[in-house]
Amino acid sequence: MDKIAVIASFTTKPEATADVEAALLELVGVAASEDGTEQYVVHRDQSNPATFWLYELYTDMGALGAHSGSPQLAAFMATLGDVLAAPPVLAVLSPIAAAGVDL
Repeated sequence: MDKIAVIASFTTKPEATADVEAALLELVGVAASEDGTEQYVVHRDQSNPATFWLYELYTDMGALGAHSGSPQLAAFMATLGDVLAAPPVLAVLSPIAAAGVDL
C-alpha cells in the first residue's frame, strides 16, 4: 500500500496562539498512539509565530482516515473555528522519495 502524507497550515489570531500550541502538543500525543501514524510533526513558522505547519505521514489511507475520524481531532478542529485569522490550507500527498524515511 502507498503511504499518505498531509501538509497543513493555519494562522491563529495572536491572542490564541499559546492555547492552540498547547492543544497541538496534546494532539501529537494522540497521534503517536494511533496505528499507522508514522510521523506527526508540528512546526511554528519563523516569520509569523501565529502560523503553524503540520507534516503527517501515514502507512496508508486507512490510517489517515482513522486519524481524521478521531474524536480528539474533531475536538481540536472545533476549537479552531473562532481563533483562525485565515482559512486553513490542507494538502493530501503521495510521497515519492525521502531521506531518512522508509517509503
